[in-house]
Amino acid sequence: MPIAFSGNGLITTANATFSGTLTSNGNATFSGTLTSNGNLSVATIQSKSQNTAPTITDSSGAEVGQFAKAWVNFYGANGTIRSSFNVSSVTFVSTGTYTVNFINGLQDSNYCFVTGIQRDSTGGLIQTLTPDSTGIANGSIKLFATYGSSSTAYNPTSASLAVFR
Repeated sequence: MPIAFSGNGLITTANATFSGTLTSNGNATFSGTLTSNGNLSVATIQSKSQNTAPTITDSSGAEVGQFAKAWVNFYGANGTIRSSFNVSSVTFVSTGTYTVNFINGLQDSNYCFVTGIQRDSTGGLIQTLTPDSTGIANGSIKLFATYGSSSTAYNPTSASLAVFR
């Protein structure tokens, strides 16, 4: 049986299990465990602590995943952001060199990063977007775009970065 409510009325401090559909049109607060054997429809997932991303846990409570801490897609010609999350700016340093600045810095510089670039007119040459080994900090990361066996610096059509920690 579906459970639905509007407004700010559902508050529980115990564990709750729903075998149907739970839909909230207002605020719902759970300080225990919320388990849904059906559909759980939410518009916002919010962490209990400020500047701490929510985590995904399995039925035993073990962490099995997290959301990206930051991501950005930007134009290679000038560093202008096309779309982003937790990125304040991309500084165009010089041809193929960019510094991505985070709004909320990470706890340290031991994060995982994934990069990509949009293929352009450099043909079949290998194109990469890699970080500077001394440019990885908790508040920013410096990236280099290169192509070919000689690692020639260039400005790709667009570049992307996702950060996980």
